[in-house]
Amino acid sequence: MLNIGENQIILSSKPTILLSLEEKNISVDLGNPLPDWIFNSGLFYVVITDMEGKYLYVNDFFIKKFQSVDTDISNKYFTETIIAEDIEKAIVAATKCIQHPTYAFEVDLRKPIGKGQQTFHSRWVFSLMRNNQNIPIGIFSVGYEINSVSEINDYKIFHNLNIFKILKNSADSCVHLSKKLELEGINKSASKFMGISDENAKDTFKEKLQIKENTPCVDAIISSVNTDKVELFQDHIENLDLYYFGIAIPDKQGVGIIFRDNTREQKAKIRLQESENKLKAILDSTSDCIILINQEFNILAFNKVAFNMCHGIHQNKLVLGKDFREYVSEEIKNDFFENFTIALNGSISKFEQKLTQEDGTHKWLEYVFYPVYDASQQLIGVSKVVKDITESKNQIAKIQAQYEKLKEIAWVQSHEVRSPLANIMGLIEMLKNERSNLKEEEIESLYNNLLLEAEKLDLKIRKITKSTEEHLESDS
Repeated sequence: MLNIGENQIILSSKPTILLSLEEKNISVDLGNPLPDWIFNSGLFYVVITDMEGKYLYVNDFFIKKFQSVDTDISNKYFTETIIAEDIEKAIVAATKCIQHPTYAFEVDLRKPIGKGQQTFHSRWVFSLMRNNQNIPIGIFSVGYEINSVSEINDYKIFHNLNIFKILKNSADSCVHLSKKLELEGINKSASKFMGISDENAKDTFKEKLQIKENTPCVDAIISSVNTDKVELFQDHIENLDLYYFGIAIPDKQGVGIIFRDNTREQKAKIRLQESENKLKAILDSTSDCIILINQEFNILAFNKVAFNMCHGIHQNKLVLGKDFREYVSEEIKNDFFENFTIALNGSISKFEQKLTQEDGTHKWLEYVFYPVYDASQQLIGVSKVVKDITESKNQIAKIQAQYEKLKEIAWVQSHEVRSPLANIMGLIEMLKNERSNLKEEEIESLYNNLLLEAEKLDLKIRKITKSTEEHLESDS
């Protein structure tokens, strides 16, 4: 528990900020006090650590990303949850915050996903957090994914945050425009990307904006200003064969635009799409249910069998990009997460489930989890393959039943038949050797015993014959 004046931040199994920022008296140099929305953000990860670096608070977006695969950060230090090579960078950034309490410091960190060897690239802004007596009490960190722009749900939440000031020194390109679309600020990354020098920057930008009229980028900027909503865009500069994506964020003064070159990723997607079309035809021809899930549990691909099976079992349609955990039933939840984690660690795993159908019959499904890698051997997710193994299970049960029947026949042959046969052989031997010494009534008794043992033997042979016939009928 962290006390800030009379207020408290409580860390539980699912941390929750209980009080508004005004009540917390948190002081961080971001131009404006941080609004409450940032703690519930779907774009930024929020972390608060104490002065020793131990976790005190993480927001729900952080939990969803980094605690989804059996990871518990309670009583851990921030440095324990980043790769070893980046620990020194995190310590340096935190130390700078303490030495310069009125400044924020940016640092790129890599965090492991689940228990696997894959890493998540993220950018963080560290600031010193102080109480209302101006005493340092911890490090306040805001981070976001470097590789892609996250989907945002609540658009108006950005109005109280000066995005440009936060990202002014970011490696991401960032510009700020007035409501009249005049350039108010541009960081070094954007200047380099757009080829705009400090001299006559406003005029140069205005010309470039006019040249790109009616493009996705400009349309997103104009729409953001007019509708007061965040707009995502993907654009392409044909003469340079350059792809980039970005986000336009409206604020009280105008609109901030963050964009990033993703030519490499887009060209990879184009090549992937070409191969996907061929692969999809192959996948749709199989009778197995196949679903590709990334490390964040988002659905990347599935075949027709998977779509039909999911709709039949869950009455829910598979949708690309959705969180697959919504489709995991309670009956297999524990097995699913256990085997998914094993696959993330690079091993193949599987389990079976028995289903009772409406007609009372049983259906068996086998779930197999495969780690999936790209061409550079980087883990991109897990392939979940579901096979109907009912026929195989029935065959195994049938073979087991046959085996038990054969064991029964073998027992009768080796034990129950042997006894009367041994008696008969003993009586015959006695008649053969002792006949001359036996009285007539003794000989008659021996013959009667021979007949009795022969009848017993006949019954055992009939039993074996019947079991063998039943066994042969079951085979047919």
